[in-house]
Amino acid sequence: MFIRMTNKTILRKPMVILKILLWVLICILTGIPLFSQQPNEVQEKNNQENTVMPDVAIKKLKIGDKVPDIEFAKLLNYNQRNAKLSDFKNKWVLLDFWATNCTACLQGFPKMAELQKKFNTKIQVLLVNTTKSDSEKKLLDFFAKRKNKPGFGLPTVIEDSTLSRFFPHETIPHCVWISPDRILRAITFGMDVTAENINRMMADEDFRLPVKIDVYSEHPLFFSDELPVDRLNQYSIFLKGKIEGLVETSGKLHRGNGITGIMYGNKPVLYMYHCAAEELMNKYGYGFNEKKLVLEINDSSLLYPEKSRLTRDAWAKENLCTYDMIMPDTEIGKLHEYVLQDLNRSSGYIGSIEKRKIPCLILRRSATIDKLQSAGGKPEYKLYDSTNPFMKNMPLSKLVAWLNRQKSIPVLIIDETNYTGNADIKFGTGLKSFSDFRNMLKQYELELVETERETEVFVLREKKKEEATAKLKEE
Repeated sequence: MFIRMTNKTILRKPMVILKILLWVLICILTGIPLFSQQPNEVQEKNNQENTVMPDVAIKKLKIGDKVPDIEFAKLLNYNQRNAKLSDFKNKWVLLDFWATNCTACLQGFPKMAELQKKFNTKIQVLLVNTTKSDSEKKLLDFFAKRKNKPGFGLPTVIEDSTLSRFFPHETIPHCVWISPDRILRAITFGMDVTAENINRMMADEDFRLPVKIDVYSEHPLFFSDELPVDRLNQYSIFLKGKIEGLVETSGKLHRGNGITGIMYGNKPVLYMYHCAAEELMNKYGYGFNEKKLVLEINDSSLLYPEKSRLTRDAWAKENLCTYDMIMPDTEIGKLHEYVLQDLNRSSGYIGSIEKRKIPCLILRRSATIDKLQSAGGKPEYKLYDSTNPFMKNMPLSKLVAWLNRQKSIPVLIIDETNYTGNADIKFGTGLKSFSDFRNMLKQYELELVETERETEVFVLREKKKEEATAKLKEE
């Protein structure tokens, strides 16, 4: 508001002074500016704002929602500094969230550039960088070094603090599909952005892609914003069949500084049992490897895709599983006991640790002369090195564990050497057959003897068979 006065006006109209003072008082009390900003001041202020929408207007959007006319405050590789979503009228807008340290994101740039070229004015691909460490200066240098590489010239939203709140995510690439009428049509992985899917999306408004499901380590896999996670004391879910949109994953869940649960996404049930068995048997001091896993299964094709007549994709659709669990903080020491109990209740199988007499190989010394004794020095373990396998100043248990991982050795090896010192061992290359390993061990006066021993193993059997056995015992 502009106010102009002269001395004559003030002298002739004393009420004007009172009106002016009243206006000033109102401005002070309400926060209304006394003088309007000049246009150049307003523009400068807008350019300094990265978040261009008020917090009250920003909420997580879901499929089918109308997308606000979001402003992209800072753009690189574009013909103007900023833009609005409405500037891409009559176009599909594909937002591709990325970061400079995301290899998968960078590998997807050439494909995005090809799609932009193929569909031309029908789509607009916008790369979106929300990573705080990827400053404008860093990104200018990043793109300058790669200016001749395909895909690195696509328009890029930088230093964003708005889009990541409309479309929150944990993993990247994270791709958002917005229709020409600004409807959120899909949220997918980068691999789902294909010419075929774009054509189908454009042609059929009912076409749907699997929604990308992000995995957060702080809360359950499937949850709503209304779920009071901080008050969640116990929870578990087991799902049979592949969950579309969920990446294959596994990990422990955390709350604060502690572990509160565990999650397996789109994993074979045998993998889950294997993890539980390894943790529990190591916890109890029994040790675990593949040769301590005993399967009493009629149809192994349900556990191994390579033994099934189904294609790998068809097998995954039917047999992959997802398990998510949160447990009381006071019980966290029994995490894998909880996991095993849940799997036994829900998976269709029963797993248990049992003591059994099984065929095995005994590792023992064949002479009293000591060819194992270490010369000392810094411990080194490189038995995995195919060109020069050796270990230096390490316990013999490391050798036994390595031998038990060799597929050409058919059964479990149990150490009965009673050797307590550290050993130096060096082998040649070309270890493939069982006889190769036997000959290698002879250099150190060690031998493998076939026999049977009673030891702890992890037994996995079908639940129906287990229940039938229990019923017979009752009768």
